[in-house]
Amino acid sequence: RTKIWDASVGAILTEVTPKINFESNSLKGSMTTPVIFMANNLFAQTIPITRGWNWISLNVESNESSQFDLLLKTLNSRTDDLVKGQKSHRIFKKSKTWKGSLEAMTPDNAYMLKSSVDDTLVIDGVLANPTTRLINLVKGWNWIGFNSIRNLPINQALGGLNPQNEDLIKGKDFFAVYDQNIGWIGSLAAMKPGEGYLYKSGTSNSFYYPIAGYYKSGIDNDALKNTHFNVQSDEFQSNMNMVAMLNCDGLDKDSKQTLAAFDNNGKCRGAIKLHYMNEIKSHLAFLSIAGDGSEELNFK
Repeated sequence: RTKIWDASVGAILTEVTPKINFESNSLKGSMTTPVIFMANNLFAQTIPITRGWNWISLNVESNESSQFDLLLKTLNSRTDDLVKGQKSHRIFKKSKTWKGSLEAMTPDNAYMLKSSVDDTLVIDGVLANPTTRLINLVKGWNWIGFNSIRNLPINQALGGLNPQNEDLIKGKDFFAVYDQNIGWIGSLAAMKPGEGYLYKSGTSNSFYYPIAGYYKSGIDNDALKNTHFNVQSDEFQSNMNMVAMLNCDGLDKDSKQTLAAFDNNGKCRGAIKLHYMNEIKSHLAFLSIAGDGSEELNFK
């Protein structure tokens, strides 16, 4: 089989025809009569899965969306592996089947997948069209997917939304909060295909992601990404977020210092580089901290 891979957006694959038999030292096609490949509209979305908790979303519509044993067949699932939606879940049983009340996995929603091993999830389907898929928000927390095939800056991705002051969107490692005077600020610079997000809305709302995601690559979140501490967050399902100001003599505007949070066992739960805010003439740290229960944290 022959596949096309769009490297600019990660592993997005589509089948093409015809099939070709390998012949050593042969030449297939020429400048005047090249081999013609026909591509269909079926794609395969590939999502890297780490051992522990993953926040994921889909950008393809699969015919197997409600048939979990088929939908998740590329995973090397173990007993008690888990996939959760906002209100329901499925668990992998000793019978080697997924059991539970989660009805389907579709674009537009976020899911949390707990895996016993590092793995890869491949979902076959038709690319979702963001402009026809309304994302509905209720007041409070919403688990939303990102149905584009390109990274998009947060302002562009949420350009169709009228956010309220202090609305918050977070991924597993980064977050942004909306300020009515500044706009979106935080460590979440861009939304990325395959990743799931939690959105805390101050009111009922709705929006569409832009079609621009089909054509233009956006920025990443690397500018503030921690490179100093070994963050151990995958074993935790949830996180909390913090906007912190660091009072420290000797910090200049271009300082690359990193603020990190630790539990009482010395495990790093989160870390982020400082971000200089011109509006307040000071450094802020937009820190996501992994955890599931109430406990004391220390900072370095």
